[in-house]
Amino acid sequence: MSSASWSFQVSNGGTNSTSAAAPTIDAGGIVNAASYSTAPVAPSQIVSIFGQDFLTSGSANASQVPLPTQLGPQNTSVTACGKSLPLYSVCPGQINARLPMECATSGTAPATVTVGNQTATQSFNLAPASPAIFTVSGSGTGDGIVVHGDNSLVSSAKPATAGEEVVIYCTGLGATSPQFGTGVVTNQMNNTALPFTVTVGGKDATVVYSGMTQGSIGLYQINAIMPAGLTGRQPIVITVDSSYSSPSSVNTWLQ
Repeated sequence: MSSASWSFQVSNGGTNSTSAAAPTIDAGGIVNAASYSTAPVAPSQIVSIFGQDFLTSGSANASQVPLPTQLGPQNTSVTACGKSLPLYSVCPGQINARLPMECATSGTAPATVTVGNQTATQSFNLAPASPAIFTVSGSGTGDGIVVHGDNSLVSSAKPATAGEEVVIYCTGLGATSPQFGTGVVTNQMNNTALPFTVTVGGKDATVVYSGMTQGSIGLYQINAIMPAGLTGRQPIVITVDSSYSSPSSVNTWLQ
C-alpha cells in the first residue's frame, strides 16, 4: 500500500475581505471538498464550506495535529452533528474541514460557523457515502490525483499501463474498520466498510485495497489494477454501494 507522500490540497477559493460583518454560509454551500458537488456528504468526509466573512482577510491554515477546531484571529470554528469540526484551513470565503464520524448517514443536519461572537447556520444533506477523486487542478474536474507505485503522477506524459497497480486519492468512501478520531492522523491499516467499484473508461478496475491513507487526516485511497484495452484519456469513476458515484468529469491516462 502506498502512503500519502504525494501531497493533496483542497482549494482556498474565497476572496479576501476586510469587513467585520457577520459570517454567512451560501445556500447549498456545504459541499464535497474534492468535487464541489452539492450532492449529500458523508460522515468523516472532507468538506468545503462556502460563504462570506469567515475571516477578515488573508488565510489561516492548520499547522498541528490533531487538527485544531479554531483557526484565525477571530477563532473561526464550525460545529455540526453535535461536534466541533477539525479545520484544515479558513479564508474569507471558504472553510475546509472534516465532518465527524458521528454524523448520521441520511437526512439533514445543521452546520454553524462562528466567527468571534457572530454565527451563521445552514443545513446540509447526508448520505452513507459521497465519493469524489481529488484533482490536480483543485477544481473537481480534469486529471485526478492518481499515482504510480513510485508516487509519481499518472499523466499524459506518464500514463499508466494495463495491469499496473495505481493509487487513487479521494474522499467520501464512508465508514472504515477500524475508525479513527475525526482530527487525528490515521496510524494503522484499515478498510472501507461499504462495497464499491472502480471503472476506468467504463471497464472495471480490480481493487486491491481501500481505506484511509496512513499518515494522513481524512484522506482515502484506493489501490486498483488498471484494465486492459484502453489508451489515452479515460474517465475514472468510483461507485459506492451501487448508489453513490463520483463525477465522471475526472480522468486518468493509459497507454
